[in-house]
Amino acid sequence: AGGSVSGILKRNWVDKHLRRVPSVAVLALPCAGRPEELEAIRAALQRAKALKRPETKILLLILTSTNAKNMPVEIVDDAVRGVRHELEVESRAVMFVEPGKLRAEELRVRKWIYDFADTVYKDEAARVRKARRSVPGDGGPMVVRLLFKAGFYCEVRADAKQAIKNYSGAYEALSGLPHDDTRHTEARYVAQLINCRLMRLYLAQGDQEAAKTQFRTHLAQYKAHSGTKIAAFEHFLWLAEQFTAAERLFGSVRLTYSLASSLAEHRRWRGVTESFLADNEVPDRDVPEGELSAYLGQVRSRPSMYSSSESPS
Repeated sequence: AGGSVSGILKRNWVDKHLRRVPSVAVLALPCAGRPEELEAIRAALQRAKALKRPETKILLLILTSTNAKNMPVEIVDDAVRGVRHELEVESRAVMFVEPGKLRAEELRVRKWIYDFADTVYKDEAARVRKARRSVPGDGGPMVVRLLFKAGFYCEVRADAKQAIKNYSGAYEALSGLPHDDTRHTEARYVAQLINCRLMRLYLAQGDQEAAKTQFRTHLAQYKAHSGTKIAAFEHFLWLAEQFTAAERLFGSVRLTYSLASSLAEHRRWRGVTESFLADNEVPDRDVPEGELSAYLGQVRSRPSMYSSSESPS
């Protein structure tokens, strides 16, 4: 969490934690006390040591045969104690289960894994909070980054209240950053990421009004644009994506007329912009004045999509 910050958030950071870096790695290996099995355990732990990241907990699930009930902990611990300590595999991170009883023990094994995963994210959240306290309030991108990470770790731990608090802080800090030409695009997409996570959390709690308020706040914050005509065109294409994402999140939620009609309007304009950009393969040239003006005129003529008031449904 420390060091210099060249950007707001590393590319694919969320995907890394959701799909590529496990919080827990479980090694399930048979052992009936035979030397070759003990050596296989040692080799597996050594390979895990080489592959694991610092934040990943290694758990060892020993599948004991029914005729080895009297052997478990002493023999295995004697064989792997050195490697286990080196890998920081705690004694409670070793579980013995008979293969024939694995299905019956499923809930216990699941809880064992879940508790370790929860501890990993709890520790990561504490580490981020500690780093946040050492950064001044105007710490720029670093503040956004740390608050977002804290929100993410709370979210995966199912602590919605703290996740919303941290994500909201990250969004507010992001809104206060100076957005020059090089950072404006990054800021928009980080804002989009935070906005979607906030809306999903609100909807999961059944708070549709909070989700819609967050959506309008997001639009009001980023509806302005500047730069060339193509930059403006791409900005409104991005704006259309916000409505597409919102529609997916709201799903079957009953929307009021103004919000639903705004979603429909931006779906239509998303198609128009995508078709135009596909037909004109030179992205660095200006969009024809007529095309751009027609689109901007349509967007600007709809104040209800940025308004806090709603028409009756």
